[in-house]
Amino acid sequence: MNKKLWLCLLCCWMSCCNLLAQDFESYLEDYAEILGEDDLSHLYDELLFLWENPIDLNHCKEEDIQELFMLTPQEKEALLDYLRRYRPLDAVAELLLVKGWTALSLQKVRAFVCVSEMNKPEEYRNRSSTGVWQVKQKLNYRIGEGVQDSAYRGSILSHSYQLSYRQHQHLRAAFCFDKDEGEVWGDHSGGYVEIGKYKALQQLILGDYRAYFGQGLVFSGTLFGGKSHAGTSLLNRNKVFRTQNSYAESNYLRGIAALVDAPTLPSAKKASVAICAAWQRIDCNLKDSVFSSIKTDGMHAYEKDMNKRKNVWQLTSALRYESMHEQFQWALNGLFYHF
Repeated sequence: MNKKLWLCLLCCWMSCCNLLAQDFESYLEDYAEILGEDDLSHLYDELLFLWENPIDLNHCKEEDIQELFMLTPQEKEALLDYLRRYRPLDAVAELLLVKGWTALSLQKVRAFVCVSEMNKPEEYRNRSSTGVWQVKQKLNYRIGEGVQDSAYRGSILSHSYQLSYRQHQHLRAAFCFDKDEGEVWGDHSGGYVEIGKYKALQQLILGDYRAYFGQGLVFSGTLFGGKSHAGTSLLNRNKVFRTQNSYAESNYLRGIAALVDAPTLPSAKKASVAICAAWQRIDCNLKDSVFSSIKTDGMHAYEKDMNKRKNVWQLTSALRYESMHEQFQWALNGLFYHF
């Protein structure tokens, strides 16, 4: 009897978690349309954390506002200036009064900020010291005649699993596992550990990440480099390195990345140096030690796919110096590939 009770409770708990996840994923689709983005899966962890732990505008600090990576630097500065002058706020809609803000600015942050009474700061203060675990998993098993392909290397069950931990801006870690239909277990896995701001160190990542240098120079792996529309994305342009914890098996770097404060030049307000190095095996169409193209679908269900699986080593390194001034900012970027 006790076993049945515990089983029922477990099923109820998993159902509730699934409903919450579906609610957020439904919002994420609408949010992508608002921003004009094609895919926000690589930002799932960061957006979910803000969704579940909204920033209280009446008790937040400047570092909390910097978490709103969907805002431009100008929008952040205008928001901070408004909070210094007019806090406490009575409602989130009051942000429409921020200088330079539009209805789109408000839509970008509405789900990730809140307003509480000024005499209740304790609950929000605990936000920076509390660690949050997140678990996400999916199982898919197709039933029907003709589903099973005899050429499959593995079962038709597809399974994905994500585990992540976050403690405000100080520490983040994650692990993901993915098996597509027809693949064998253990086909793809990844993860990262990220350390937040500490003295001159702004960010340190060990593991999987993406890199965004400037308003057009974008590289994230698998020979993806050069000019791209993704460089001007509303969500990509405000952060040099972004951790990767999605099921995508391409278009990311695996190695180490660091962002540190740098000595400033005359008239500059702030300067930073970003450096990264990545080494990983990638899927390629290889013939006589020369590859003609890169395979990016991540599918390894058939034997013919295994001949292209992780058959080329890729080494990537990059260096960036950025200087921010009162009216403008500039940066120097360097990028090196080796196969």
